[in-house]
Amino acid sequence: MRVFVDANLIVEAAVSQVAADRLDRELAGHVRVTSSVVLGEVFVALTRRKGRPHGPLMPPPAAEAAARAAAKEYEVVPVSADDALEALAVRGGRTKGYWDALHWVCARRAKCERVEGVDDPGGPILPGVEFHNPLPADYLLVTVPPLQRTDS
Repeated sequence: MRVFVDANLIVEAAVSQVAADRLDRELAGHVRVTSSVVLGEVFVALTRRKGRPHGPLMPPPAAEAAARAAAKEYEVVPVSADDALEALAVRGGRTKGYWDALHWVCARRAKCERVEGVDDPGGPILPGVEFHNPLPADYLLVTVPPLQRTDS
């Protein structure tokens, strides 16, 4: 089966061996696909400072190395102008944003049956493509910044 892997899982696997091992087990035997846009998202997510009191998850050289490693591990599909415009149309009145819609459009074009990620869209965005979160329900994401308490 061909599966499209979203940036949030690639980032999580880059910073958590538990997530990396789980992803390897869950996707064993599947063709892993991602997009050129996701590679950029990986770099940005790993180097982002906003909301992270202890700084980014990785310095830029390490984040670049993680994106390059993903480019070797995954089949990377390019994103075209037609993909971008279809994502705008698919997004329509949905609550999910443009980037999620773009990933689903790329997944369908790459003939993937599933989108692997952590952001459940609450149902299929496009016919023929399902959502799956390979991490256990009780898994706490390393990449999500801790909430700031404002009640003190």
